[in-house]
Parts: sequence; C-alpha cells; structure tokens
Amino acid sequence: MLDEQAVAETTMELFSTMISKANIVHDVGVMDHCNSVSPELVVLADEIIEGLKHYTQGVQVNTEELALDVIKEVGPGGHFLTNMHTLRNFKKVWYPSLFSRDMQNSNESLVRGKVTEKIKNIMESHQVPQLDKTILMELEKWNAKLESLKPTAK
Repeated sequence: MLDEQAVAETTMELFSTMISKANIVHDVGVMDHCNSVSPELVVLADEIIEGLKHYTQGVQVNTEELALDVIKEVGPGGHFLTNMHTLRNFKKVWYPSLFSRDMQNSNESLVRGKVTEKIKNIMESHQVPQLDKTILMELEKWNAKLESLKPTAK
C-alpha cells in the first residue's frame, strides 16, 4: 500500500543513491521488499529524483550568485523582478510539479490527484522509441545464442 512510510523510505533510498553519485537509479516504485510495484510511487519517485538532482548540485558562492551589488542597487522596499540578474537566473529555481508549496491549500488528495493525472497522461501519450536496426540485430543474435544454451526437456 502506498503510504507515507513508502514515500519516506523511497526518499531515503533515492537520497543515498544521489549522494553516492551512482549512475543508475534502480527499483523505483517497488515496495514490500520487491513484492509489489506502485505506478503512483514511480511517479512520486520521479519527482523526488528531480528535486534531489537539484539539491545535490550544491550552492555556488561567488560574486555573480550572491549578487550583493544587485541587493545594494535595489535597496530596501525595492523589487528584483525587472533586474537583469533576476532575468538571467530565475529559471535555476526548481519547482515541484506534484507537491504544493501552498500550505493553506495543500492536502493529500491534491497530491494524489496530480499523481493520478500524471499517470493517465503518461499512459495516454507514451511512445515506445524505436531501436536502431543494428541494435535489434545484435539483440536477436544474443537471443538466439541464449536459446541455444537452454537445456532441452528429455
């Protein structure tokens, strides 16, 4: 059953994968010691992975990132919306697509609804990529070799 514990355990597992700099994320969406798979947990894990990729990039501490000159220029009571520094950098912020940062209107059913909608969109729009013919031929060779190694029934 997908619950808070499953999401917490998935987050901890994904975090350890990210900080170890592994180049593959394995078993996304599995629960109950790999006895079951949850499409909802796969979608939530994808969101968690995106956040962790952003967070594990680290924080740059330099003149451009700190922008102390911009803070001084704007001054108290001003805003940064029309500043070139803001225009160059605002897309660096990561915003989750499933989780709400609006604490007044955030609830479990809102997240579940977004997850369900995302699963529906994936199922309706996914196109299986075509493998290169060379790769397909190589896979067929391997498959034939494996078939020849199977023991025959007596």
